[in-house]
Amino acid sequence: GTLWSPEELFIQKKYGLTLEQMMWRRWKMNQYKSSETFYQEFPINPEEAFVVTGSCYFDKTALRLYSRLVKEPQAQGQVELIGEEARFMRTPEGPTKIWEFPKPMVEYLISVDCSEGLEHGDSDSTHVQVINRERFSQAAAIHGKIDPTETALKAYALGRLYRWPWIAVEDNGPGLACLLKLKEMGYPRLYRNRRFDVDSQKESDKLGWHTDQRTRPLMLSELRSVIRNQSY
Repeated sequence: GTLWSPEELFIQKKYGLTLEQMMWRRWKMNQYKSSETFYQEFPINPEEAFVVTGSCYFDKTALRLYSRLVKEPQAQGQVELIGEEARFMRTPEGPTKIWEFPKPMVEYLISVDCSEGLEHGDSDSTHVQVINRERFSQAAAIHGKIDPTETALKAYALGRLYRWPWIAVEDNGPGLACLLKLKEMGYPRLYRNRRFDVDSQKESDKLGWHTDQRTRPLMLSELRSVIRNQSY
């Protein structure tokens, strides 16, 4: 019988392809000099078409493999503080999606990219991510047009739900207001970045992650390496 690669077996199972369709796919792929060209001409889904077309800073093959690991969230709703406890309430239109509820003995990390929360179409959205630090996988996310104060409240509640992980907020623009609100609320573990102050000629710890011409290339280069090597 025909020996299929793990990738081919995955595609056959996920899309219910027949033996004839699989044989045609392999025959067609062999007509192209590179698999990337084949994927561009015959993407198996819209997401794959997006990944393989045009130039891309990140490794396309790795992105395609990662895209096949994407799962739908377990639940959608909102996290709210009730007294000193955080409760997740399921609502179909809620801004919070959960892929992994808090697990014992697992360390998490929350990152916050804050927007002004303006409703007009071309304005940025707020993104809050909860990451499982052991597996480097997504545990939860909040997305939407959310102002800095409301973002801080939601991030605080998420932090309470996931047992007070570190929260790293990008301090650029509206992120500073979010940081100050979290500090005012007494969140116990706010990420601090050690920076060199040119004026005082001293190092100091400042709240938040600052994206600039120095830190952006470092951040992207590290992520590019992780994706290319499929480290997680």
